[in-house]
Amino acid sequence: MIGAVAGGACALVAIGCGSKPPRVAAGSAGSGSASAGSGNGSVGSGNGSAGSGSASPGAPIAAMPTGWADADLVILDHGAIVFVRVGDTVSEVARLTLPGADPEMFAFDGAWIDRDTLAVTRGDGDVLRLDKDGVVPLPFPDAATFTSPRPAVDDPALEATTSFGRLAIRGGEVWWSQCTWALPYDGGVCEAWVNARLWPSAARAEATAPLATPTYAWPTIAPKGYTAATGEDNVSCRAPWAHKAQVFTGDAAADEHVDEFHWISADPARLLVVYGQAGYASLIPDRWALYDGCKPEPLASGGLVDVGPGDLWVGTSRAEDDGEVPITLTVFRGAKAIGSIPIGKYASVRFRPR
Repeated sequence: MIGAVAGGACALVAIGCGSKPPRVAAGSAGSGSASAGSGNGSVGSGNGSAGSGSASPGAPIAAMPTGWADADLVILDHGAIVFVRVGDTVSEVARLTLPGADPEMFAFDGAWIDRDTLAVTRGDGDVLRLDKDGVVPLPFPDAATFTSPRPAVDDPALEATTSFGRLAIRGGEVWWSQCTWALPYDGGVCEAWVNARLWPSAARAEATAPLATPTYAWPTIAPKGYTAATGEDNVSCRAPWAHKAQVFTGDAAADEHVDEFHWISADPARLLVVYGQAGYASLIPDRWALYDGCKPEPLASGGLVDVGPGDLWVGTSRAEDDGEVPITLTVFRGAKAIGSIPIGKYASVRFRPR
């Protein structure tokens, strides 16, 4: 997922460290959200749950910009929300700079509650709901809500923390998952969480995993006559007429491996391979390449990639460490690139539910 990560950026356009959040079938009303650590712990899992009550939102602090309802995705970019329409081309239809947002902030997250309502966070303890009525702050629990007993982890480096928090949308509800105990490895490895519901009512649950917003699933496509399979840190691809398979591998000098692959078009046959570098718990995606069937040279490549509804998917260009080369986000419909739009180094992309 192209998005921000609580606790630090894992890659140039930050993507979640650890396990991936749950995916829903392509075309269903899921929307992407950042992930930190493992994925889809249920409400009340772990050490039990307690507390419930009302969660009345505050008064609007800003109006929605004209044209926002025409968007098919949003880009959360350094305190601004860019509303993007995807048709025969890609175009910005509205932009909203959140009041009080820090333009240097990169841990800027959000997810769609439903097709007409968006939730975003300007940082820990600051969550906003956006809809036709405007931008409304949601009530946030006090610090005591996010404390829990020390977990049974045999490592003296384990410390209590409030550093890693994240937004999650589950079944039309707005939740905040807060890490309470973590190890200082790989940017922070969380061992205990508290999940707190912010809206439409308040609730609390201690857990061993954070909640995660379901995201779209890659389509299941099988080009006729082609085969592709994962090996040890590689993908083996064979065309119908080939006597031997083409093997795609990562850059061994950079400790890079194949993270995943997907057929994104059957005719023409197009294979998307995502590469990543080793993290503490899993690979951290940092590069993608799109191949013409099993041919060795890529047709296109970039930094990070994510999937949307139907046959939509997006990929960023590679970003340089010095930040001098602008980053672009290209929207694809299957094998066809529809268009591109500028994107910030730590921006997040969220597809709107259909």
